[in-house]
Amino acid sequence: MLRYHRRALDLLGVSQPDSIARNQKVRLYQDLHKFKCPAAFLEWSDYDQTGILRKYSNCDHFDFDEPSVVQLDDGRSGLLFHKENQGNFSMLALLNEGDDPPVLFRWAGRAPWIEHSAKFSDFVFAQLFDWQYLLDFSGDYPEMAYTGGFRISNKKCVDYFRENYTEEVATHVLIDDREYTTLRFYRRLDLRVNCGYYEENSECGIKITGKQKDIKSLENELVSVFSENVNPPKFNLYSEIGRLLAVNIEAGAFEVIRHSSLRSVDNEALESIAKAHQSMDIRKRVPTGAIRGQSYIEIGGKEWGVKIGLSEITENWWSIESIEKVD
Repeated sequence: MLRYHRRALDLLGVSQPDSIARNQKVRLYQDLHKFKCPAAFLEWSDYDQTGILRKYSNCDHFDFDEPSVVQLDDGRSGLLFHKENQGNFSMLALLNEGDDPPVLFRWAGRAPWIEHSAKFSDFVFAQLFDWQYLLDFSGDYPEMAYTGGFRISNKKCVDYFRENYTEEVATHVLIDDREYTTLRFYRRLDLRVNCGYYEENSECGIKITGKQKDIKSLENELVSVFSENVNPPKFNLYSEIGRLLAVNIEAGAFEVIRHSSLRSVDNEALESIAKAHQSMDIRKRVPTGAIRGQSYIEIGGKEWGVKIGLSEITENWWSIESIEKVD
């Protein structure tokens, strides 16, 4: 029976195992190097002998058999058990800090190490929470699945989620001296919300993962809840605009389209763009390649029955300025 990782089993939708084969490799390794694995680490090394965390990651490297023992500058030590697949970051579980110790994060092999999660079991939970529905395993190889998401101009969303959702573990990373925090919420375990922000910024990024049929509905709902504070997305490719419009038209998520524009979009314009997509997939209507030109560009027109104005927000990054019906 798992003691420390029961919540991870809930995410995976599996029952408690009747028994678990002991990972003898890590036990021999700790005896050889004269340290004692934390109980939560040892429990997961027993359970995850088939590469569960590697499956739910960006093909990262997890070593629960022979993790390197690392001495930190402050005198503490830990087990280096996780390396991102291109070496961008590493994680270690502290030794001699309890049965379920903190996990530390280091970016690109450079100090400092910072606390990523308060407990090792929280790290496992967060990894599964973030990645389980981020990948689509229906084909021969895993592909990135569709996720909902948008950005809002302040952190008021945190209070909303804390009042209306179940809050789970928070994690922290430090990238180029900027600390980024991720909070996790859910109303049910197969539909999840990540809320992330840099400490010095007011803007929050919302990401929704879960059962594909439910993501758009929740995204549409949340965009309406935070309507006054939604920041329209930025694009540098026409295809990105075509995809955003097509996916949301097909899902009936018109509030997402409405709030993807800097200026208000009326119902007639939404009806017109939906008709344009029905007559010819809007992904095929938009130009190809990168968005380039003057600071303001229009696409569409009489043939579409709607015109879309694009404004350059920062160099080579554009937002939808307006969506208007054309008679």
